[in-house]
Amino acid sequence: NYNLPWGGWNNGANGEQQAFVQANVTVASKKLTIAGKFEDSVQDDGTYHYTGGMIQTRGKFSQTYGIFECRYKCSATAGAWPAFWLLKYDANTYPWPPELDIAEGSGLNPTQIQVNSHYNNTAGSYNQDYYKKTLTYSQVEWVTCTMDWTNAYIKFYINGELVKTITEPDAIPKVPMYMLVNLAIGSTVWDFIGLPSGGTGFPCAMEVDYIRVWQRYEAS
Repeated sequence: NYNLPWGGWNNGANGEQQAFVQANVTVASKKLTIAGKFEDSVQDDGTYHYTGGMIQTRGKFSQTYGIFECRYKCSATAGAWPAFWLLKYDANTYPWPPELDIAEGSGLNPTQIQVNSHYNNTAGSYNQDYYKKTLTYSQVEWVTCTMDWTNAYIKFYINGELVKTITEPDAIPKVPMYMLVNLAIGSTVWDFIGLPSGGTGFPCAMEVDYIRVWQRYEAS
């Protein structure tokens, strides 16, 4: 699917600046490219001055537990926001939280990747458990982000290095979740993303070598 699961053209809660458009998502030479462009996009709720792209598997693939992995690189462009993440699947379009962020990159800070679990605790209050990893290399190079998710822990890896372990039961979803990968542009909420500067650095792109999922089978 090439759109936000709950409709609309961007995630307004994040203060994003782009419209997600299908034309910006292409596959060629065994590589997925999600483009970010400095261009006007007229939608039913107004005109956006940037476009990005998204694909997601709601209604087509979801899984509880396992290993989820993405190998990608992204342009170092202010406002470029590549992400590989999971949302809970059920009959509603956007039940939130839980949300698992396997990789949130930043064109503004190309040596930084954030991982995160958004969740409600047993009292029903929203919380998050996140970690920002400063790399010794840059996302303009290929980066492999991996999440190992079980009913007892979530472990996040970047290029094979364990960067975050979550064991708090409330922070570990125990329901099927579907995948989203996208390139958003800008945020007025999250300062590690920042805002684009006119057409500087555009067009930009999130390039994806692969997305892989493994299911863990327990011995009987």
